Amino acid sequence: MINYTVEFVELKSGKKPFFEFLKKLRDDDVVKIFARIDFFISKKNSNEQISDKLSKYLKNGIFEIKCELSDKSIRVLYFYIDGAKMVITHGFIKKSNKTDPKEIEKAINLKNQYEEER
Repeated sequence: MINYTVEFVELKSGKKPFFEFLKKLRDDDVVKIFARIDFFISKKNSNEQISDKLSKYLKNGIFEIKCELSDKSIRVLYFYIDGAKMVITHGFIKKSNKTDPKEIEKAINLKNQYEEER
């Protein structure tokens, strides 16, 4: 059995883009987002099938976790390293049907920075 873990991108400045995003949200929304991430990890650790309604592949090794809140749709972007380590790049409020390509590019850039600094 694989044991998936979670890590967060941290920039050289010490800032963590995901946590910067969370600071803009209500506390109850933050709790729901972490619950969704925990639910996703528990499904991965028990080797259950992951629905596209929970998470899906975007491009260049970037995936998204979908969090539907009462008044907004949140996306948490991430990638994998070392097989079972999930690294969260950042989050954003989704404003249209398609994931904004700028957000995907931001995740790719954060992934590249993370990999260079390892």
